[in-house]
Amino acid sequence: MKKHLSLYHKFAIMLICAGLLPMGILCSAMVNKMFGEYRLSVSSNYSQVTSYMNLSLNDMVKNYDDTTKMMYYYDMEADQQAVLTYGNYDNIRQILLQEEENRIADMERFLQTVQSADGSITAVHFIAQDAVGEQQDFHYNTASNYFEDEQIFENVVGYENMSRTTRTAMMIPTHKNSYYHGADKQVFTIARNYFDLTRMKAGNTYDYLGTLFIDVDVKRLENVYEQTHLSGENEIYIIDSAGICFFSTDSASIGKKVESTIAEEQELSTSITMESDYNSYGLKTRVVMETDEVYSHIRYLQRMIYIILAVSLVVLAWGAIVFSKRLTKPIHSMMDKMAEIETGNFRVKIPVTSNDEIGVLSERFNQMSQELERYINQVYVAQVKQTEAEMTALRSQIYPHFLYNTLEVIRMTALEERDETVSRMIEALSVQIHYIIGTVQDMVPLGKEVEIVEKYIYLLNCRIDGEIAFHSDIKNESSFIVPKLILQPIVENAYVHGIKPKEGSGTIRIDTEESEKELIISVMDNGIGMSKEEVDRIMRLLEGNAIGIKNEHNWQSIGLKNVHDRVRYLYGKEYGLRISSSEMVGTIVSIVLPLNGKEESE
Repeated sequence: MKKHLSLYHKFAIMLICAGLLPMGILCSAMVNKMFGEYRLSVSSNYSQVTSYMNLSLNDMVKNYDDTTKMMYYYDMEADQQAVLTYGNYDNIRQILLQEEENRIADMERFLQTVQSADGSITAVHFIAQDAVGEQQDFHYNTASNYFEDEQIFENVVGYENMSRTTRTAMMIPTHKNSYYHGADKQVFTIARNYFDLTRMKAGNTYDYLGTLFIDVDVKRLENVYEQTHLSGENEIYIIDSAGICFFSTDSASIGKKVESTIAEEQELSTSITMESDYNSYGLKTRVVMETDEVYSHIRYLQRMIYIILAVSLVVLAWGAIVFSKRLTKPIHSMMDKMAEIETGNFRVKIPVTSNDEIGVLSERFNQMSQELERYINQVYVAQVKQTEAEMTALRSQIYPHFLYNTLEVIRMTALEERDETVSRMIEALSVQIHYIIGTVQDMVPLGKEVEIVEKYIYLLNCRIDGEIAFHSDIKNESSFIVPKLILQPIVENAYVHGIKPKEGSGTIRIDTEESEKELIISVMDNGIGMSKEEVDRIMRLLEGNAIGIKNEHNWQSIGLKNVHDRVRYLYGKEYGLRISSSEMVGTIVSIVLPLNGKEESE
């Protein structure tokens, strides 16, 4: 047997395909797009920051470069106060030609003047040659530390291999000023050659007189990149044109070639590198950023988005499952109730828990089952009750033609013997039996019912001692159509329980009363009557499901219950039997029918 998907599974699959899957793809695409845009933005910002740092570095070096030019326009007034005279280029040479004592004092004042130009200058050095070619060394530092070893200084700054002809500033990478006793500070050095500008030589050259060195605290370089407020732990390199690291936040890289190390990190995709062009002093700035560090914020945001997306998808899926179950549960319940209806149980009801379409459908289903039950009761159960009334009257199955023929033979025999009473009794019994077990007709004229009652009372008067008087006051009795066998059980009940206990004599009367919508047929007797408790007990019987009242001998009031049920099944719960009685006065049993009883029954 082919297995079909349920409505619940179809709805869930539709929601996943039409809702959850596109939303997941869209959010993933948006997150990836955002990540790509952020990457481009970070690259652009860091590139701008790197260029800004290099520009700031260039400005800073230019300030110290200008400071080194001070030796060309330095002068000393008569009161030994240093001044700057831009028209004189020969004062430092004159100082170098003085006697040693004066030379040392004047050079110390000059170096002190150069150092005072900027607070980051930690020391100033001047290496020169006197007139006979002897080397003269002058050193000054702000901490007044003892200058320990000239050879160490020259090795650190590379004086031996330094060009003696270049006229531009020379940059010496970051190093420790260990040439001072007890000093261990990181500094970088800017150097400039000093020439004798008083005499020009062939080829537009000048005689070399010495070199000025300025030691600058490395914190001055740190200030350059700290002002950019770069986030995270980034490695910053200042590299000269030879690829040597001039300065770096990674102290182990200073003075070394760093190109190969950075290239390897880029190949491993562990870092992102941004670098500027070389500035006018042959320096460039390079910023190396760890990928995880750069993208930590965006990755955190990315994770949060994915988490929110996952939670949203779970909530949406949960809501879809709950909604689909809520949608399909009443349908499954309705299917189960339909299965019960198929078994014949029409009293099933579906609980109405909402006001939406499912609630309306449930209400309509309940109305349908009620209407179906009412229809079945009117058509099928009424016929069953009719058959039960006939079977109760006969007590057994009788073959009609055989019984009619037998009764007719007995009657003819009685006439031959000239016994008219027996003949009339057999005729009355034959009519009753023919009425009961003849062709089943649900509805008969009221006059036919009264005729059968007269035959029944005649037979009673023939059987018992005493006489039962019967009266009927019914106008247009042939125009009223009533259910078959509704009067005889009531008359029989009036005799058995009302008149018979009163020594077998009494009166039974049948009257009719019409209102706008109802026909009331009353069967009255002047028997012993009943108490209020007995009337209430019979009314409870009529409203219940028992077939009658069981006593120690037999069932009672079966006929009343049968008539009441048939009338209610045919016409509705507002119709049926009504009983009123007074002890030692009599009882009235009223049958309430719709006035247009025939049309209603059809």
